[in-house]
Amino acid sequence: MASPAVKVYFWATLYCLLAASSAQTEESLPKRLLSTAFFPLRHPQVGQTDWLAARDFTERYMRALGLSVTRQVFRTTVLFDQDLAQLVEGVNLLAVIPGDNSETGREDTILVVGAHYDTDIANTGVRSGSGMVALLQLAKNLQEQRDQGYRLPNTVILAAFDLMTSEHTWGKAGDSGVEKFIQSYLNPLLRNSPRNRFRGAIMLDSVFNYNDTVGSQVYPDGYTETFPGAGRGGRGDFLGVVSRPASDSVLLEALKSAWDGEPGRLEALSLPQQPPETEALFQFLSQGHDAFWNRVTGGMVSSLPAVLLTDTGRYRQLPRRCLNVNTLCRPRDVLTYDRMRFFNQTVRALTTTVNSLQGAASGLVMSWLLLGSGLFAVLVGH
Repeated sequence: MASPAVKVYFWATLYCLLAASSAQTEESLPKRLLSTAFFPLRHPQVGQTDWLAARDFTERYMRALGLSVTRQVFRTTVLFDQDLAQLVEGVNLLAVIPGDNSETGREDTILVVGAHYDTDIANTGVRSGSGMVALLQLAKNLQEQRDQGYRLPNTVILAAFDLMTSEHTWGKAGDSGVEKFIQSYLNPLLRNSPRNRFRGAIMLDSVFNYNDTVGSQVYPDGYTETFPGAGRGGRGDFLGVVSRPASDSVLLEALKSAWDGEPGRLEALSLPQQPPETEALFQFLSQGHDAFWNRVTGGMVSSLPAVLLTDTGRYRQLPRRCLNVNTLCRPRDVLTYDRMRFFNQTVRALTTTVNSLQGAASGLVMSWLLLGSGLFAVLVGH
């Protein structure tokens, strides 16, 4: 059960958001979400109240959209530092949009889109928060499609994962929220019904930080060797798609086709067949997509398609005051007009991708999305 403080936090936030939405103010709903529920640190040790509040808000928001939400409760070991470990209860929130195929007995090709609502123990909350807000906006867009009469042929699972902190990469922590999801939810789902197939997973990291100033983009060691086909410019003006050759090509090509505007561009960060062990590989293999790549079932590794969308996180510069722990980083310092336009473009491409991966019948829906009732107009706020 959520604490009284968390409940007050949720209802106050939701009231402000709904009031702003109904009044059609200049500020967009995603911008307000990034400024409130998903701006602070959200960690079970540092920022516990905000962590629980983000969980509560996410579940209630999804239910308010009319989605059926499953709470996957699990326990895992979280490292608060190299020597301090604690068993923590996490909750994955799984909103399932059933496809028509699942309800008519035909082959159902399942797509997962996921983000995580917690943060590392020391990070800028808005970075991972942008992936969560993109997930919630995608949910809103898909539900609006259903309200207008379009039902997806295949099932889409929108997953808000918990306990995805970078401390899991230290090697002593328990399984992350994504690993728990695969072990206890996805594997049985695919195993128990022979009609179920898996299209792939799209994981959302930080997806908002557009910065086209010279010198705003840096790279971890070994970046060129890890992603030999990627450019290495000094401007943070792209959204990266981390993928493997062949295995993830359907997801990558769908995203490339869906990216259709400015600002920014889509950059394929494709790994070679045998990637070298570099700092870049380590940094970009800890956001949950790798759990699908290394999925274990029946004691054997059985890889699943998955990609990561990322603005490269800490390798892209935020405003200077947000990089200093001794200064207050305010939403207005981060959520600029260009960054919100970049976020808008990301969500639009993501929505189009989800529809295109449904099959040929989705062509009409993609046209409707682009020409229809302005679903995305509310995304851009200044």
